[in-house]
Amino acid sequence: MLMIDIDQGREIRRREISLEKIDAIERVEVFVRWGIRKIICAGVSELMCRYVASKDIMLISGIAGESEKILDAYLCNRLDDACFVMPGRQSLTKHHSPP
Repeated sequence: MLMIDIDQGREIRRREISLEKIDAIERVEVFVRWGIRKIICAGVSELMCRYVASKDIMLISGIAGESEKILDAYLCNRLDDACFVMPGRQSLTKHHSPP
């Protein structure tokens, strides 16, 4: 996982972290402890989308491509460009936290 801290639209810190030995539910709990507010990923099950949303984390799924290009697109509000949509998907999906 690539974790990037952003402040006022600019990257201020980046870390690569391996979570491969942790199951999906435990990963979300790690995200909560670390204060992660948004996740950009390729695909997540509907059940996991609901779980992430219940933890007040915004999930943007259906994104594919090189991480640097995805980051640039996110910072420029262009993640909905067709070149970032995961093959087989028509558009990205934003799952907001519940009100």
